[in-house]
Amino acid sequence: MSKQKCDALEIKFWERVQKTDDCWNWTGGTAHGYGRLHVKTIKGKKHRHSAHRYSYEIHVGPIPSGMHVLHTCDNPACVNPAHLFIGTQADNDADRDAKGRQAYGVRNGQSKLTAKMVRELRKLREQGLTYKVLGRRFGISLNQARRVAIGVDWKHVV
Repeated sequence: MSKQKCDALEIKFWERVQKTDDCWNWTGGTAHGYGRLHVKTIKGKKHRHSAHRYSYEIHVGPIPSGMHVLHTCDNPACVNPAHLFIGTQADNDADRDAKGRQAYGVRNGQSKLTAKMVRELRKLREQGLTYKVLGRRFGISLNQARRVAIGVDWKHVV
């Protein structure tokens, strides 16, 4: 990217940053809460940059290939370099799990079950109902009924 393009991108970046005492919040376009910078190339095509990744690059330096830029503040709109660090996808997953941000159980918008239903399913399984029957009764697949019954899924419900 040319120096002139770099400068234009940085100007565009700062126009969309609102600093607070803690986070520097991205006020431009987002995808899943993460800031997006759009820049037209010489050929008129749009090129997308993640705002937090761009912030890391201009404040800290290049991002190693295959690495992610993670947030200590858990605010996807934040571009404060003091809140950003490099990590792998495994690091990101471990951070998410340690902080309890994983959507599981009824917090998962795709869930067809509730904790009460899970307890009932497990009780019915103990009484001898097959996974196929349980799946039909609860509107889930046979495999899902098995995973819930044996505690692979919904393991937080006792």
